[in-house]
Amino acid sequence: MKRWARGLVVLAVLALAVIGAAPAAAHFNKGEVDYAFAERQLCYTLQAQVRAHERWPGWIEKAVAGWNAVSARTGWSFRPCKPGEPADVWIGFAEGNGESAGGGFAEDRDKAWHRSETLKERHYDLKLNPDVEGLRAGAAIVKGGDHGWATDGATTLDPVLVVMHELTHAMRLTHEPAEGWNDGRPGSKFYFERPVGAGLHAGVPSADDLAQTHKAAIDGKPPANFHYPAPKCFADEAARARAVSDLGKLIVQFEENRDRAQEGLTAGGLDEATIKGLYAVAKQAVSNLEAARDALKALEDIPLCPPPEKTSTGERPDAGSHGLTAPHTAGAAFGAA
Repeated sequence: MKRWARGLVVLAVLALAVIGAAPAAAHFNKGEVDYAFAERQLCYTLQAQVRAHERWPGWIEKAVAGWNAVSARTGWSFRPCKPGEPADVWIGFAEGNGESAGGGFAEDRDKAWHRSETLKERHYDLKLNPDVEGLRAGAAIVKGGDHGWATDGATTLDPVLVVMHELTHAMRLTHEPAEGWNDGRPGSKFYFERPVGAGLHAGVPSADDLAQTHKAAIDGKPPANFHYPAPKCFADEAARARAVSDLGKLIVQFEENRDRAQEGLTAGGLDEATIKGLYAVAKQAVSNLEAARDALKALEDIPLCPPPEKTSTGERPDAGSHGLTAPHTAGAAFGAA
């Protein structure tokens, strides 16, 4: 996805809110079209500094367990990545972002906090403010690090609940700023789709959380509607190179189709039919793009064709020895011109 598209998620959500009944606390976000159809069982990796922390790994494990406990109803689950496995979700410290925690879909492998990380081309960055003790009271950090992280206390932020909230975004939910925070007032409903305020240390996924994550999970990609007829073997490496070039052009085309649809989805004032059409184009482009990339990778394993079979005398066998002459074979198979 082009970089300009990342900052337009809120606009996309505003445009898409006209489809179906919007929940009170959040929206299933159709704006992230190129991440949306990859995996539903997401593997996550922790930044080295997070792994080495005495408390954060345990807090994150509890947050993951909270969502995995309802995976049968959401369709999503989380697990630690295996060694060397590219991650769907990266969780790390990122100071200076003005929040206790935040995140977004990214492809920025060159960022400082991604050094030495193994990530999928498209992944979700979950960034935490490392100020666990809340020692920066009065600083420009809002709604977060200045309260400190703890699983109890009237002025602290609960790390388990906050991570569970951030993982809703990895499951394609989003919230508008006007919808506010979970504040813990008597009678207030708790939604994991909403940010978690200070002093809250208990909450379970609401019916709306479950409904929206499930809606996101079942919104799958269509089958690819293109097919690349790969040969059983290549005559030479030049033939392989031509095939690679052809597929490369198709991949560029599918990427452009996806990005144009993404750009259209971020425009305001769209009617329902237009939104539905753009989203369908985006989904098909993603499916075709994935299939084309798989086909391109498969070209590496196609062998070169063996040389023509020779007789013991070094001569090629006569086609007539099989009962058909070469011209007659050609005519029978393809028709005489």
